[in-house]
Amino acid sequence: MVMGAVDDTFGINEYTVNGRIVPKPGICGIYNAVHGLGAEYFPIEPDELVTRINKIPIEDALKALTIIRDVAAEQVKWHNTPQGPLYPILVQSPPPIPIGMARPYLKNTMAFCDELLTALKGE
Repeated sequence: MVMGAVDDTFGINEYTVNGRIVPKPGICGIYNAVHGLGAEYFPIEPDELVTRINKIPIEDALKALTIIRDVAAEQVKWHNTPQGPLYPILVQSPPPIPIGMARPYLKNTMAFCDELLTALKGE
């Protein structure tokens, strides 16, 4: 069971997951393919992620969080902002946010998923 600890001034600032405190991360997100022709950067709202994983079995949450973490881990190594397979003929407009701007958010995503995975596994 994942629960949020509420601070009346600033909203949720940490989560309790299987008895372990998981701090709320900074900005999170990953790139996601759009119709196979381009990519968009999608922010991940930590409160919403926790709410959604709380509604599914732990095994499914572990699988989903592992996928998100692994995608972010791969993307953080990228040297270029993702473009679709038809680039430079079809150029996405507006383009996705540059990889240099997204890299810290990808790292936050990896760290948050790792924290949640550790807590859900009871480690």
